[in-house]
Amino acid sequence: HDSRYPRSYPEEVWVAGLEVGREGDVWLATIGWQPGDWTSAVRIHRLDEPYAGDMQTFSPGSEVGAMALAEDGTLYVLSETRLWSYDGAWNETTSLRPAWYHEMAIDAAGTVWLAGENRIIRWDGSDTIEVDWGAEPRSDNNTYGPGPESWVRALDAGVNGDVWALIGDWDWLTDTDVTALIHFEGDDYTRTDVPTDSFTWAAAFEVAPDGSIWLAAGNRLLRYD
Repeated sequence: HDSRYPRSYPEEVWVAGLEVGREGDVWLATIGWQPGDWTSAVRIHRLDEPYAGDMQTFSPGSEVGAMALAEDGTLYVLSETRLWSYDGAWNETTSLRPAWYHEMAIDAAGTVWLAGENRIIRWDGSDTIEVDWGAEPRSDNNTYGPGPESWVRALDAGVNGDVWALIGDWDWLTDTDVTALIHFEGDDYTRTDVPTDSFTWAAAFEVAPDGSIWLAAGNRLLRYD
């Protein structure tokens, strides 16, 4: 190990993602760091009942940005620009252009939706499609007087093949922040702004089985139906 350290240190492990399947299978994405050599390892683990003994482990090669389970039990994992799938065997399904994707949702048709910064894309098994949602372009914060820009904060699949996104518009010049829900149905979308007196930053949102939307931030819990 590194001579700067007088002894070996145990590997530190952080959980980067968690998914639970309908058959009770549990998936963990972990990041392991070994002090002394300054290297990290990313692994995907599968645990099955009785959740004891050896785990199935796979290394996607780079940090996991997001992962999600489809209705048919297929696991999708985004690792930097590579989208992996597991349906009994690991496959690299496609490569994406570099972007900071950190949200994933899978609709009822099995289409994978990815979001990061001000971009949303969907992958239908063969093609990657850029999704329009009226986003403000990213600003150059190093220039004087940057304008508004948009960010995707969260993404979730609806109950009728639809998809929802929680987004924020931020204007660096006026220091104003607007939170909104974007609802995608087919190739169309609608936008609903969250009242500004409710909250300015959403901590979490979830689509309920009845199709209503729950949003949490600060000391408030809101429902949209």
